[in-house]
Amino acid sequence: MKINKKAIMIKFLVTLLLAIIIFAPACMFASKFFQLSGQAKDNFVDFVNEIKGIEKTQLGERKNFILIIDKPTALVYFEPNKNQVRVDVDANCVITCSDYHFVFEKPGQCEEDKGCLCLFREVEYDVPLTENWFSVKPVSAICESFDINLKLNDCSIGVPEDVNSYSCSDGFAIERHVADEASWRVDAFFKAPRRISLTLEKRPHQINIYSNNAVEIPDEPFEGEGGSFGGGGAGGTH
Repeated sequence: MKINKKAIMIKFLVTLLLAIIIFAPACMFASKFFQLSGQAKDNFVDFVNEIKGIEKTQLGERKNFILIIDKPTALVYFEPNKNQVRVDVDANCVITCSDYHFVFEKPGQCEEDKGCLCLFREVEYDVPLTENWFSVKPVSAICESFDINLKLNDCSIGVPEDVNSYSCSDGFAIERHVADEASWRVDAFFKAPRRISLTLEKRPHQINIYSNNAVEIPDEPFEGEGGSFGGGGAGGTH
């Protein structure tokens, strides 16, 4: 039997071309995914270092920082001795949605008596069927503990979707597509951008963090060693 080498070569080239067409986009997507995730992780480390750096500066010192957050992930700060951060959502619609709240559960690697800043890289949800709240639990998170307290001026970051405001208590959270992916019932939320401009300011006993729509955080009495500044709001329970 005579072997047609030319036909075999053409068949091989066609197969190779099809393989490239099929697998190249998948490889490019995977490469981009891991690159973005790695970039956000490195950015979190840089943010932690910025906080530690400004902690050593004089009062009133300010630094700007561009925070990078992938989706669906969140940057969450837990006040000392608090196991949850609660976010109360004031919805801006009547028929299709209502007010609700959600809580971020504290990762196990946090020190109990210190403030703890975490990047929730992968999450799972506990969504009761008949209640207007849900919890967000970390599947994968990296955290750093601080002796100094952190305070965010406003949790309402991003483009509002049928929402008036987020109000955080027992810490703060900057989330990107965490709330809206929890349940089909969630219609009111903020769509945060991937890059968020922040300003850090050294204040007595704490570091203030301002978002783009910043308002000044007043200097108020400090509530004891490791306590909250300004405080108030609902507690860390459901």
